[in-house]
Amino acid sequence: MEVRLILLRDSAAFFDLIERNREYLRTSFPKTVAAVVDIASSQEYILQRVIQHEQQQAYLLVIEEGGQLIGMLGLKEIDWTFPKAEIAYFIDQAFQGKGIISQALKTLIEFSFGELQLQKIYARISPENPGSRKVVEKNGFVFERLVRDDFQNGDGKMVDVEYFTLFRT
Repeated sequence: MEVRLILLRDSAAFFDLIERNREYLRTSFPKTVAAVVDIASSQEYILQRVIQHEQQQAYLLVIEEGGQLIGMLGLKEIDWTFPKAEIAYFIDQAFQGKGIISQALKTLIEFSFGELQLQKIYARISPENPGSRKVVEKNGFVFERLVRDDFQNGDGKMVDVEYFTLFRT
């Protein structure tokens, strides 16, 4: 397994990853699903993420296994005044339950606190997603609070999210 920053050459493979998991991702990653509808839009999506990376606004990483993209992790909502960022991630449904996303998240944590020198990273997780909760808890994140109507899902519905945080120190 390799975790690395996404590259423009990943356009077709990234589209395939989204397409294989489109229905599964629709509610949790509505903006990504809406933006990536073919290889050309996948390339544009990745280009925007590469620009955000160069400007230190966001980072999109992919999980690659045997030459196939099987997941995505990202840092977004980066605030450099108090160095913190939100994390987001998913793994292809065919690879769930194997500990891959937990291991990949360790790499993202090391990148966040090591290379970027962030002080805090946080995750917003649906209370209806116990698997995701298990992933962050396994990596040392601590539940902070439940926030009502804090995310608009792919159905346009406002849903609650649980905030989990991890501090560098």
